[in-house]
Amino acid sequence: MKAGTLRRLCGLIFLALMAEPVSPCRAAPPAPTIRSLNLCTDQLVLELLGSPGETGAPQALARAQILGLTPLVQRCTESAFCREAGSDMHAPLPSQIPTPESLVLERPDVVLDGPWGHEGLERLVRRALRHERKGNFVFHRLRPPETLEGVADQLERLGETLGVASLARERAQAYRQALGGLIAQPPDKPPHRPLTAVVLEQAPSAFTLALVRQAGFRPVGLSGAPETEAGMEALLRHPPDLLVLPVLGEGASLSEAAPQRLVLLLQGRQGEGHGGVAVLRLPQRLLLCPTTRSLEALRKLIAMRHRLSASPP
Repeated sequence: MKAGTLRRLCGLIFLALMAEPVSPCRAAPPAPTIRSLNLCTDQLVLELLGSPGETGAPQALARAQILGLTPLVQRCTESAFCREAGSDMHAPLPSQIPTPESLVLERPDVVLDGPWGHEGLERLVRRALRHERKGNFVFHRLRPPETLEGVADQLERLGETLGVASLARERAQAYRQALGGLIAQPPDKPPHRPLTAVVLEQAPSAFTLALVRQAGFRPVGLSGAPETEAGMEALLRHPPDLLVLPVLGEGASLSEAAPQRLVLLLQGRQGEGHGGVAVLRLPQRLLLCPTTRSLEALRKLIAMRHRLSASPP
């Protein structure tokens, strides 16, 4: 081999060794770490976790990405995702009441919160981290959706933020299909008049009232809170077809005692021949935060509507 050819060959080998390795795709950016400060955002994060044994599904959040949730998420009276938070299948995810000190120590990439509270906490943490390289974390305030369709929309938006957009779209679409199937169910026998429902809470959320409407009932407001004299008189004079009673659990909340007494009073009048009123107890975990699992409350309401529609007037 000629000397010039040999030198050129050695030069090409040297350049090949020094060049940046070629790969079919660049390394993905590191997965963001997440801290949630609110029960509703806790459950949104858990909606995007991977399922045990799930294969072939789009990329999901890893449990290691979750730096902390609130303690309420592990209580099954308030949380529809308490098991995912760690009661059965896994060791519990870290949970603690949010403080400026904990956020400064954790240095999350994304902080999720609801629309109320923690404004002062955000200012303190930003001030403490203003000189740090990771001080510019993303602080998202998520307002709970007021409609059933809004649940899927919010899930998709959060999936984009957390880098699991494909999974979020897949689960949002599954939710939309389930919702569409429930809405498409007509009553076996249309009622002779619109069925009315009263939610026995002082201020039912817009989402709870949307569930009642979607199930085919007309929500009726009271002139006062259910436990007040005005509220009780209104119900006794014009009882609805259905009383919806949100409950945390047997004996879990003293605030539920007055509505429970009112239910017993109305059922006592039914026994005296004053006409019937149906009662549906819905777990608060399905109502406190709008999630894909709130469809279970809609199923119960629709089943009650079918029952009342089939009853003789």
